[in-house]
Amino acid sequence: MSSEESSESQPQFIRITKGGKIKAWVSFSLQSLETSESRPLVLHTLPATIKLDPATGNSLPLQQQPENDNQKDPAQSTNPVSTTPRLISVVEIIKREYLKSLAQKRSPRRIGLHQYNEIGILEDLSVSASDGICRTNNGDQHNEGRDEEDRDARNHKVDAQKQMDRERHRQESIALALEGKNFPKQKQTPYMKITLSASELPELVKRGATYQSPQIRRLTKSAKARARKSQKKQQAQTQVDTDKQLQATTSGD
Repeated sequence: MSSEESSESQPQFIRITKGGKIKAWVSFSLQSLETSESRPLVLHTLPATIKLDPATGNSLPLQQQPENDNQKDPAQSTNPVSTTPRLISVVEIIKREYLKSLAQKRSPRRIGLHQYNEIGILEDLSVSASDGICRTNNGDQHNEGRDEEDRDARNHKVDAQKQMDRERHRQESIALALEGKNFPKQKQTPYMKITLSASELPELVKRGATYQSPQIRRLTKSAKARARKSQKKQQAQTQVDTDKQLQATTSGD
């Protein structure tokens, strides 16, 4: 498979934020479907610090997350819960506008986009519920000018710091659970992913996604008349081809 074919089969990710423009998301999505209809759209409310696998659309394991030395201020992060209504609105607009585009192009396709919904918890991805930042310590930047001993020492320091952070996070979780009066106190932050595709993706259902069947485009009277005319023309052409084959067979005998 060529790199171009591989990129067309990989999902197109769109992160819905609190300050983004709905019109821009819809336009970009429709343009992506126009360019490559076989490429699924994955719209989600995950924080920017969570990276998705380009091939499957799943969130990458924590150890495979790319490091970033410039962590965001927790006060500036967006809670995925607050952007979920915007996500649903964008998806519904995309589905409606996609059907309109089929009518404008007089496309023979009558069904809309298949929809797959996935809901998860940020804490399951080892993300802080309050700020949406991965619980990792990125350490010092890599300096190619230093020798191997300095790099080993720095890596050892980073590993030790990561272990201390994990232990501190564990202690904070225990303290948080003990704050509950009658039951252990829990803190969970849900996120949502919605995949839109022109074709069915049964592997998403096996992964736990809920499926919504596509809308069916209603044809106008003129469109129905054109469809009947085209169907009759095809039937007539098929009959002519069949008669020619019979005549050729008879003359050959």
